[in-house]
Amino acid sequence: MKRVLALVLMAAMTVSLMAGCGSKPAASDPATSASAASTPATSTPATSTPADSSSTEEPIKATAVLLMAGSAAWGTAKTSLERAFEKNGWEGEVLAPAVALDEEEMIKFAENAISSGSDILITTCRHGDMWVDTCNRAHDAGMLVIGLGVKPDRFNLSEPYKNEDLNDGFIGADIEEVARLEARKMNEVIPEGEPVNAIMLYPEVNDAAKLCWDAIIDEFSQLRPDAKFHSIQADGNDAAQVADKLSAVRLQDPTVNVVFGMGAFDAVGLHTYIVENNLQGKIYSCGVDCSPETLATVKAGTVSFLIDQGYASYGDAVVEMANKLLAGEPIEWDYPCPYGVVDQSIVEEWSVEHGFGEVPEL
Repeated sequence: MKRVLALVLMAAMTVSLMAGCGSKPAASDPATSASAASTPATSTPATSTPADSSSTEEPIKATAVLLMAGSAAWGTAKTSLERAFEKNGWEGEVLAPAVALDEEEMIKFAENAISSGSDILITTCRHGDMWVDTCNRAHDAGMLVIGLGVKPDRFNLSEPYKNEDLNDGFIGADIEEVARLEARKMNEVIPEGEPVNAIMLYPEVNDAAKLCWDAIIDEFSQLRPDAKFHSIQADGNDAAQVADKLSAVRLQDPTVNVVFGMGAFDAVGLHTYIVENNLQGKIYSCGVDCSPETLATVKAGTVSFLIDQGYASYGDAVVEMANKLLAGEPIEWDYPCPYGVVDQSIVEEWSVEHGFGEVPEL
């Protein structure tokens, strides 16, 4: 596979030199969503490997390194990738660190993928500066690097590097638009005239959390000018912490009655707190990402709705993007995953249609 890719790359470089100049490829139409996701910018990937995957009998070898092994988000992504690898005849594996978000271990997995001759590295370069050397080595080895979920510059990527220097393409939702969608839907859920004092849950308090919090405040304030906004609370990617944090906040301020959940474990933790304190109908809450457990909280009515951020589409999106890159076709670097609202009115139907089966009772 690598030998074929290298030969075609040399041919492409020769044609480029003869032409003397290049032209910008036309952008393809991005996927749309119920929330009218923002249109991503079109760019040429930093390291293209233009070869047709059908030109060799050798299977494409892919290594995916995820942020964590489970959760409604990454557990769903793992299943999606494994299904797509099998369906398309790829030789693929999906790995994750023993401790969630441990990028040092993730980089070790990525380096092993480079050494073992993988054709494609699929991973999350969460702190971009940590990944520069690894992504450069992957590109030097003729690999494609496809980013998932979090762009390299989300937390730190120093100049002169850009997102496109590390990832040949990116697949994931626009978290700012997800936050705004939560605010718009929550306005529909809460009865008119109901006082609002809101918090937001996020795995940790960082720049991404502040971006989402600012978006919620901006959007919700336009819809409910009298709304109050209490704080961001870190949930540590743990449902038990979600319940503990909400309990502590409400001990301090019992008027807090709205929770915007932006973490994959929030829905289950919110359900636990609401049921244990008999607060059904008194706490308005939402979460992100779908699994049988999170969908069950919507069915139970303790969580009003979930925003599906498209993790179940990652596998097919990776294959589609990789095939285009390997064939030298133009792509949207920022691939817009489909996402939308799942509430109680559609939760059963949606769960079956998206492969989760019947929603369990809690």
